Amino acid sequence: MKKEVNFSFDYLVKKLIFNNLKKSGVLHSFLLFLILFLLLGIVYFSSMIAANNVTNFEINQTPNFSYQKYNYSELVEPYLGTNLTNYSESNMLEKVLKLILDKVHFIKGQIANIEASLKYVNDSPIPGQTINFYTYEATNSANFYFLGNRVTDMYGRATLEWNTSPFNEGSYVVNATTLDLTATTMINIEKNNGIIKNIFNVILNKVKLLRGELLIISANLTYVNQSPIPNEPVSLFIFQNDSYQIYNETSLTNNQGQTYFQYSTENLTQGTYYLNLSYNGNNITTKNDYVTA
Repeated sequence: MKKEVNFSFDYLVKKLIFNNLKKSGVLHSFLLFLILFLLLGIVYFSSMIAANNVTNFEINQTPNFSYQKYNYSELVEPYLGTNLTNYSESNMLEKVLKLILDKVHFIKGQIANIEASLKYVNDSPIPGQTINFYTYEATNSANFYFLGNRVTDMYGRATLEWNTSPFNEGSYVVNATTLDLTATTMINIEKNNGIIKNIFNVILNKVKLLRGELLIISANLTYVNQSPIPNEPVSLFIFQNDSYQIYNETSLTNNQGQTYFQYSTENLTQGTYYLNLSYNGNNITTKNDYVTA
């Protein structure tokens, strides 16, 4: 039978060192021990080199991860940059002129406020620029009128107040021009026939109140075309039982044709009270129920 060979460290130490110490003496054994030490050193350093090779392999995988991250940022950053800097330098200098009106119907004699807005395409205002305003009849462009000019303020706005008194009733084209820009809109000048559409849209904050609560009344004074009537007196009368007047007050309408009244119910008893608002012979009556606490 074949004898098994044992190359373990314990075997080598016992076989080669201790046995030879007995046979060949100390010097011979020392030389054998030195050779064995060198062999073990070679084995150890060989294993370290192998371990370093594995580590290098793992490090070599890292650039793949970094490359993917780099590609991701390449996709994201230009997209964000496009949103933030979407305009080229030439586009940034492009100008936009607009005309803004609070309404398009005017009673002859009213002041039409015409606002021009001059900005760059990125919405930055252009101050200090002169805007020229013109108008002509929609049915006859030969009647061309220069209304005046205004300089834009720090917000890029220029407002012209146009007195419509000298102009005939009809539709008018309004132009604003500056540099090589033109903006256009239309307005209608209508006859002042003095007809009131309604003194109100009357608005009451409540129709039933507890004693001590504040009654707030707003009224809107307009012509038939809903154009406001400013600076006109509207009178409020409060009656108890539809006959006994307990309060009256007169207030002027503002530029929007609106006026407001406030009345405290502190001294009222429980019951029904009628409110009458009057202007130039036109009357509207409503009622409120006041309930004591």
